[in-house]
Amino acid sequence: MVAKIKRSREEIMAQGYLDSIYDAYKEARRANKWDTERHCYVDPKGNPAVV
Repeated sequence: MVAKIKRSREEIMAQGYLDSIYDAYKEARRANKWDTERHCYVDPKGNPAVV
């Protein structure tokens, strides 16, 4: 028998935050938006997607 553990509200919110960051990173990679000065991908607004 396997116990099912309910995730806390903080864990669910943290996972949502990480998912949104990862989505911005995937979008920047698909659009080939590499910033050579900062050595990272940038989203459409110019914010670093990955540092």
